[in-house]
Amino acid sequence: MNVFNLVNSRVAGHEGSVLDGIFSNIYFIIIFFGISALQIVIIFIGGRAFYAKRPTVKEWIITIAFSIAELIVGFLARLVKLEDRTLDELNAYREMRKEKVRAYYSTMSTEEQWDEKNLLTDETEVKAPVSVDTNLIELEENPEQEL
Repeated sequence: MNVFNLVNSRVAGHEGSVLDGIFSNIYFIIIFFGISALQIVIIFIGGRAFYAKRPTVKEWIITIAFSIAELIVGFLARLVKLEDRTLDELNAYREMRKEKVRAYYSTMSTEEQWDEKNLLTDETEVKAPVSVDTNLIELEENPEQEL
């Protein structure tokens, strides 16, 4: 059943078939047949070491039927469309992290920012950033400009 799960795991998400391009990836083919061969060797040769008993023909058929059913369940699961908010959550975390970095380093000189003792870690407490009115900055640069 592990090798059939390997086939099912090839596609992340809902797009595409698990069989698309299956023979174009040489690494997948090597791993697939390597795991298959290793499992057969363990059952037939390493029985005593792994406490494995040789399956009967009926047990082989049942195992293969369950394995094929795993492919069918995987196909049906991909038909159920669920909203994937992983990227939204990741982008929100990145934005929060970017603001934390800006707030932490905005009060330091360039030399202080490169000093290793000022490294920002997850445990570092960061004070809330001070909001700056960009119109005032422009006014200071150009005193003749009106508000």
